[in-house]
Amino acid sequence: MSAKSLSNQLKSKGLQRLRWYCQLCEKQCRDENGFKCHCSSPAHVRQLAVFAQNQKKVVDGFSSRFKTAFISELSLNHRNSRVAANKVYNELIANKTHVHMNATRWTSLTEFVHHLVAEGVCEIDETDKGIFITYLHAESKIFQGAVARKRTHEDDGSARKQEKLIERQVKRGAVPAKPEQHEPTGLKLQQTGFNMDLTRKEKLSQMEQSHLVGTIMRIYCAPGEQSKQKYIVTNVYKGMATLEGIGPFNSAKVSTDHLRTVIPAIGASIKVIRGENAGCIGSVISVDASGGSLRVLLEGSGDEMNTFSFEDVSKLDKKYSFNRDKM
Repeated sequence: MSAKSLSNQLKSKGLQRLRWYCQLCEKQCRDENGFKCHCSSPAHVRQLAVFAQNQKKVVDGFSSRFKTAFISELSLNHRNSRVAANKVYNELIANKTHVHMNATRWTSLTEFVHHLVAEGVCEIDETDKGIFITYLHAESKIFQGAVARKRTHEDDGSARKQEKLIERQVKRGAVPAKPEQHEPTGLKLQQTGFNMDLTRKEKLSQMEQSHLVGTIMRIYCAPGEQSKQKYIVTNVYKGMATLEGIGPFNSAKVSTDHLRTVIPAIGASIKVIRGENAGCIGSVISVDASGGSLRVLLEGSGDEMNTFSFEDVSKLDKKYSFNRDKM
């Protein structure tokens, strides 16, 4: 090898300037003068003529090559991991012969990743640190399909059980319920014949969800014993509530749509979570179990009584009441 050839090889080592790269001819020039000379060469002019005859076909060809190379890089090096999309792209363009994105029909990496998600190639997770993707190979798709079918079967079974439960509660509600003495732990709503789910109101707004903090709730249709267990709502963010378990139960994180209120005994503290008085704290004066309502004396309202339904208020945790009184 001559000294000149060795010098040219060293100069062309590594990635060069993108502005001096011709995608049609797949030729990398070292400087602006070389790129200018290439653009006026007969070979480049012939490629421009071919491109002018069918532009869509050429762009689709480059797009298909870029997509194939990106998926190959993702499946080989990051098959079972969550990785930043920009990292995969940097690994792809490390190859000097790669197809540049400005030659494809996608104008940005974000647009290209959303295209892959639409085709079911990967999953996307947009965070403050960037876009992360997870490759969905054949094994994972089969597993997810089995999980989806199992979940659908469980949902169908739960729906049938719920319908039977509603029928029994409607029949039981036709007979007048005898008034019972309320225990300090809350009302036994099933014994009174009242069903909160039959009168379920619309979902809580984002502002009303913030008032759930400090209240005691139950998880509706949760597996095992959690459906009967009480939890303290410690935080609510974007429709997800962080719960602190009472007793031997662990903490949990569920959607606010799966929470149900807990009605305390007379004299206990409650918090209004819905309506114009949302966020107010008061004490229970009387409870109408058959009508599903209770009378509350709100703090700062004097002697004026307010009537709320069971879904509008929930029991307030003692430590939140104590901290508030201390302030």
